[in-house]
Amino acid sequence: MTLSLHPTSLGQWQALLNEAQLAAAITLQEELESYLAFMLMRFCQRPEFTQNPIGLEFLLALDDLSTLQDQKLQEVGDTCLLFSGLFPENAYKRRVSMNYYIELGQTAYNLLSNKYHQPKNKPSAQLYSSLCGQFVSMRDVLDAMRDTDANRNNDMLLYFYLWDKFKSTYALKKLQLCSEIFSSPSVNIIKKLH
Repeated sequence: MTLSLHPTSLGQWQALLNEAQLAAAITLQEELESYLAFMLMRFCQRPEFTQNPIGLEFLLALDDLSTLQDQKLQEVGDTCLLFSGLFPENAYKRRVSMNYYIELGQTAYNLLSNKYHQPKNKPSAQLYSSLCGQFVSMRDVLDAMRDTDANRNNDMLLYFYLWDKFKSTYALKKLQLCSEIFSSPSVNIIKKLH
């Protein structure tokens, strides 16, 4: 990815997301791309919302019958999306699987979608339904944003798991790339030497 500067932070995030979509060979709906851009902006302004145990936050959101329940469920979904896409190493640190973040995030968005299934709230229901249904694709786009990190450790077992369990197209692309690298002539020569 190339770094290009834009006059606003929203423009910057949108440009990064566009590049990541190209890298991942995924095209998000405009609504989901905008959602991700605004979510990333919110995260930069409030990084502390990722500090608490996400399972506890989910349970507290379910237990909250106030008007804040929707916001809390949305933050759970957003945090799970961030952790699974941008910070997957947090799963290892917290001793949970990637599956945990993906399914918990999908569940939070799905609960919001079901909650808004009245005619007057149909756009919100559709948005949360899309967030739930396209969670893995959005996670993949966020993961592709990380590919500029030279120190990044590409966990091929994780990519196999994401492809096998969630049919992640980006994980399949990473696995194919790894397969090409390990079947290249230079690797075969090295194998013969050992």
